[in-house]
Amino acid sequence: DSHYLESRREAYVGDVPEKVLLITAGIDVQADRIEAELVGWGMDEECWGIEYKVIYGDPSQREIWKNLDQWLMQRFTTADQRELHIASVCIDSGYLTKDVYDFVKPRQVRNIYAIKGVGGFGKPLVSRPSNSSVGKVRLFTVGTDTAKDVVYGRLRIEEEGYGFCHWPFANGYHED
Repeated sequence: DSHYLESRREAYVGDVPEKVLLITAGIDVQADRIEAELVGWGMDEECWGIEYKVIYGDPSQREIWKNLDQWLMQRFTTADQRELHIASVCIDSGYLTKDVYDFVKPRQVRNIYAIKGVGGFGKPLVSRPSNSSVGKVRLFTVGTDTAKDVVYGRLRIEEEGYGFCHWPFANGYHED
């Protein structure tokens, strides 16, 4: 229920709550934009939405990728004054595969990886990486049905702690 989920939005103390230990990013490439979310992770897989960003532009052009790279270089200060960087990034390579591989290849040393969704029940959440023949990048497959089950299960958790998902009023999060 979207109204229930919207009612759970919170006001954080600062942009990154104290319980966040590391930050990851998930990125999706669309025809006219790149959409990205930063998520902070704490103990027992409790997570906090940090920022949701849409970078408008043509993903077949270099400028949008430069903007994305600059955004991924940010540092964050937690409520208790620890500095964090983005520890790992996954970019869906299902659309504009070669452009994604071209972006990922020199950045794998920064833990930026290409992923590809694979449908079907019983697939592992994440596979061991394979080397793509196109761009010679490490490619992880994600069991999309398994991932959806995990996400929907986490959204049903109503008490803070193991697996609970938090998200803020601000930083790109809104009713949609």
